[in-house]
Amino acid sequence: MRRPGAAPATRALPLAAAGVTVWLCLHAPPVQAQPGQTSAGRPAAAPSRAQPADARPPRVDVAVGVKWDRGGDRGTREASLTGGGIPHGGEVVLFRADTRQASAAGIAIRAGVRVTGGLVVEGGAFISRPSIDTTIRDDVEQPEGGMSTARLREFVFDGGLRYEWRPRAARLRPFVRGSLGYLRQLSDDRTVVEAGLHGEVGGGVFVPLVRRARGMRAAGLRADIMATLRRGGFDVDDTTPTRAGVALGVAAFVAF
Repeated sequence: MRRPGAAPATRALPLAAAGVTVWLCLHAPPVQAQPGQTSAGRPAAAPSRAQPADARPPRVDVAVGVKWDRGGDRGTREASLTGGGIPHGGEVVLFRADTRQASAAGIAIRAGVRVTGGLVVEGGAFISRPSIDTTIRDDVEQPEGGMSTARLREFVFDGGLRYEWRPRAARLRPFVRGSLGYLRQLSDDRTVVEAGLHGEVGGGVFVPLVRRARGMRAAGLRADIMATLRRGGFDVDDTTPTRAGVALGVAAFVAF
C-alpha cells in the first residue's frame, strides 16, 4: 500500500543527481598533462634538435699572416797563422768572427685538407728577409773590433700533419702539428746560395669569429708557436750541422 506523496519524491532523485553531475563538470579544474605526455595520456613527441652550424667540421682551411723567427747563432770562425816558435811554430789567432742570423718577421701562408676526424694534411710557405750579423773580436790589429751586416732572402716550403680538437662547449679549437720542408737562402747580390732542411714541431689554436652552415663555414684568427730545427743553409761552423730555434705566427683564416 503506497503512501500519499511517495511517488513525487522518487522522481526527484534522478533530477537532483543529474544537476550535481552538471555542476561538477562545469566547476572541475582542468586536467594537467604529465611531463612527456599529452592531455589525452599519450606519450608526447620528443622535440626536434637542430644541429649547430659547425657540427660537421670544414673540409679545407687557408691562413695568411705573419710569422716571426727568432734566428740564432750561425757559428764562429777564426783567422790564424803559424808563428815562429821552436821547435814547432804555434798558431797565432789574428781575429775571431761570431756570426748570427737576426730575428725577422715574414709572410706565412698555410693550407690544410681534412683527411678524417681531427687529422689534417697541411702545407705552407714562409718568405722573409733576415740579416746576417758578423762581429769581429780579438783582432790583433784592431782591438775594438767591428761588425758587418748582410741581407738574405729566405724561402721555406714545407708539408706535414695537424691534429685538432673541437670541444663542443668551447669556442677555441686547439691543435698540434709537425712539418718538414725545403730551405733556400740567397744573398742580395746573389753571390751566396744555400739550401737545407727546415722542420717545425708545435701547436696553436683557432679562434673562430664567424660561423656559417654552408659556403664559407668559418673565419677568424689562428696562432702558432713552434720549435724549429734546420740543417744546412747559411752557416760558418760545419761542426754544428743542426740549429734549433723558436718561431711564432699569427694569421687570419677561412674554412670551407
